This record gives sequence, C-alpha cells and structure tokens, in this order.
Amino acid sequence: MKNYLLYLFLVLTVLLTNCNKKNDTASCTLSSTSIIGRYKVTSITIKNNSNPPVESINTIYAPCQQDDIHEFKATNMYSFIDAGVSCSPSNSIDVANGWSVMGNTLIYFGDAYPVTEFTCAYFKVTHVEIIGALTRVTVTTYTKQ
Repeated sequence: MKNYLLYLFLVLTVLLTNCNKKNDTASCTLSSTSIIGRYKVTSITIKNNSNPPVESINTIYAPCQQDDIHEFKATNMYSFIDAGVSCSPSNSIDVANGWSVMGNTLIYFGDAYPVTEFTCAYFKVTHVEIIGALTRVTVTTYTKQ
C-alpha cells in the first residue's frame, strides 16, 4: 500500500509540475493582419512642450463617444461604430481603404501615425503638432475589444 501511495504521489507531482500555463504575454508584431480587429480608445494623453502628459480623453471625446468602436477590417475597410451610449445624430461610418500599415506606421485616412507600442491587446499611436513655439505630442491608446 505504501508503494502504491508513493507511486501515486510521484505521478501527481510530475503531472502538476509539467503543466504549463498559457503565455499571456505573447508578443505580436505590427502588420496589416495583426492589427485587424475592433478597438476602443481608452486613453489620450497630451504633452505640451516640457510639461508632463495630461490624460485628455474626457476633454476630447463627449461621453457618448468614449464607448465607440474603431474597426480595422481585412480589406483595409475602416468602420466607426457608435456603440453603447449613442450620440445624436449617430456618427457611424464605413470607409473603403481607410487604413493601412507601412512598417511601424499606421496610415489612417491619409495621415501617418507612428505606432509607438503594439501588443496583442492594445496599440498606441503618436501624433506630433508644432504650433509656433508649442510642440504638442498626443498619444492615443486603442484597446482591443
């Protein structure tokens, strides 16, 4: 009986220590296929000159816009979906050839936005504006839904 229990203990130990959990930190590489999906803007930070960045999603987007979905489709079709709380009038749109990826840059309605961070769960784009002596850096975070 002791040998049976010892054998069972050894088998369970081997089985339990050899189980691997799914790697949730898998890396993704930015491409025209990996970016396909539905995203919500979850953060917009604005940094003026040497001032610290300020979270600005509430000043840029009305409450009815903060739950909307940006969909990047396989055919470079872009859809903006007025989800959740609807704006009046609804501003949902579909645009053919609305986006593309070139290297680490998202071309979005003809404007180039460097993608500064890309994971399987979200990506960040940066937009730099120079207005006289002011340099404004806006970082927008798109979180996959």
